[in-house]
Amino acid sequence: DSSQRDIVGSRAPATNTGFLGLYIVVGFVLWAFFWSAFSRKRNRERALAAPHLWAQVSVIEAVVRRHSVSGLFAVSASDPFRISGRLLVLLLAQTVQLNVAAALLLLRPGSFYALSAISMQRFADAVFTAVVSGVFSLLLAAPLIQRSLSSPHSRIRYRGAVLGVASITAASLSASLLLVLPQLMP
Repeated sequence: DSSQRDIVGSRAPATNTGFLGLYIVVGFVLWAFFWSAFSRKRNRERALAAPHLWAQVSVIEAVVRRHSVSGLFAVSASDPFRISGRLLVLLLAQTVQLNVAAALLLLRPGSFYALSAISMQRFADAVFTAVVSGVFSLLLAAPLIQRSLSSPHSRIRYRGAVLGVASITAASLSASLLLVLPQLMP
């Protein structure tokens, strides 16, 4: 019937980018559901096996304390991961994101001006961003820095802070290079 309007588009659902995005989202939601069920079961078994090793905090309290911004304000006095360490990790995460944006701008300058909000190219850019930010984080030793800044030993925290400052410096220089490089090329 021609009076009915095709809302999603004229292409077949299997090739339409809107439907493809919907399939990806539904697949991710299903994966997250099953993974969370598996994780809850595994964590329950671990907690029952060794209850003295597990802290009894609510999910909201754990999320607030681990969040990169709200954790700055909700840090407890007994937590070895102090505000200065949290600020250092937050600054490192922001320099990683700056590097990723600069790399995306260098490799695909048109991605910031795409007309379609939902497309395979947008999805590819999101995957690229996730992969490159993970690689940058590993190269800059972000997980190691966060773990060492969370240590109860002051010597390990000091080494983590030195490594964190060095990583932030390297990331800032890298971002500067990625942002200036296109200006130098003919």
